[in-house]
Amino acid sequence: MERFRVIKDNITDPVKHYALEEAMMRIMDEDASFPNTIRLRRVERSVLIGFLEDPKVTVNIEFARKMRVKIVRRHNLGGTVYQDLGSFMFTVLFRDNTFISHLSEREMYMEFSNFVIEFLKKFGIRANIRGINDIVVGERKIFGSAHTKLGNAISHTGTILLNMDLDFLSKVLKFVKPKFSDKKFNSLKDALTTVAIETKKDVPVEKAYRIFLNTFKDYFNVGLVEGNLSDREIELMEKLAEEKYIRHEWTFGSDKDYEEIYTKKVRSGLIILRGKFKKRIEEIKIYGDFLLEDRNIITSIEEKIRGLSFKEAIDIISVKHLPVDIKAGLIEIIKEIEREHMI
Repeated sequence: MERFRVIKDNITDPVKHYALEEAMMRIMDEDASFPNTIRLRRVERSVLIGFLEDPKVTVNIEFARKMRVKIVRRHNLGGTVYQDLGSFMFTVLFRDNTFISHLSEREMYMEFSNFVIEFLKKFGIRANIRGINDIVVGERKIFGSAHTKLGNAISHTGTILLNMDLDFLSKVLKFVKPKFSDKKFNSLKDALTTVAIETKKDVPVEKAYRIFLNTFKDYFNVGLVEGNLSDREIELMEKLAEEKYIRHEWTFGSDKDYEEIYTKKVRSGLIILRGKFKKRIEEIKIYGDFLLEDRNIITSIEEKIRGLSFKEAIDIISVKHLPVDIKAGLIEIIKEIEREHMI
């Protein structure tokens, strides 16, 4: 029976929270003795930006700053989310060649989603999988997840909406209409639900933790051992927080604010292109809430097509290892830009 270390570190600062997530993955990649770990965690009011997301598009930045809500870019892909102490997140961290690493990435998403559905059943909630990484009750989302791989380390993270303040969420996040073009919602609040809403009562977080761990142990047939963070994890967390996650450049990128914006909704999510275009691609930045096996492929595309003609850019994108719908969406946007700028 495989065993997992269980960590409840009570780190609620989102900057240190994501610094620790990356620190743990780095150490696991380098150190074969690093234990497979379940981390249960919450953060104070914060907005967490997906690795490829543009906060100018998804966040009411002035409102967030006025209300002292921290905005931090994550190291993993997916959409922008709001978090507060009324939800809880988990990270399941395991080495390649252990646990369920023999499954494909999509299969791992399905396995974790089915586990969360079993967890929700303990509260009398009947839920279903939508897409690859969301769980919904009816049509409203109650859970989302993201998958990341760094060398030998695999991380699957998820957020379960327990007692979250959806009214505040609707004020701090923007309702990006193209993202919901295939759904019948007019606000973020309408698109979400919580365990508290579905059960008509608040759920103590410690109770949710207990049910989560018991369900995980039974569903995956693993042993669980309470543990603590090592000095090495804490030291690397502090270093990454100071050198990376707290920095304005990490979350907001450069101060370039391109006026030209193009969007395309595909099955995998929303694609947003910003840039400066004339007879060729002078500057370009690709954003989105979609999921990829390799998050760096988008940066690679940006670097390779900058300065090229539209046809040359399409030729490069065509041979990249991307999901079919994302590749087609990018090419369609480039063709749209070409039509507008070659007149």
